[in-house]
Amino acid sequence: MCELEENVLLLEEFQALKHADLDGRDQAAGAAAMGVSRQTFGNILASARRKLTDAVVNGKALKISKVQARTAAAEAEMGQHGK
Repeated sequence: MCELEENVLLLEEFQALKHADLDGRDQAAGAAAMGVSRQTFGNILASARRKLTDAVVNGKALKISKVQARTAAAEAEMGQHGK
């Protein structure tokens, strides 16, 4: 089996995709469901869509992480977060 480069989809990104694309919620409803501002929801959704599209178009694996973005950012700052 070959090794695929992988994109990691954070939990918030996964949730944003579900709310917007699967559940059909608009930005305000998706933001409310996640407890974030519309701007933040839009940013999270845009990041998720970029990662998903990159994985599909470029044949990469898509890993869904259970790590929240705030936790991942903290780990990255401490040098503990891998690729």
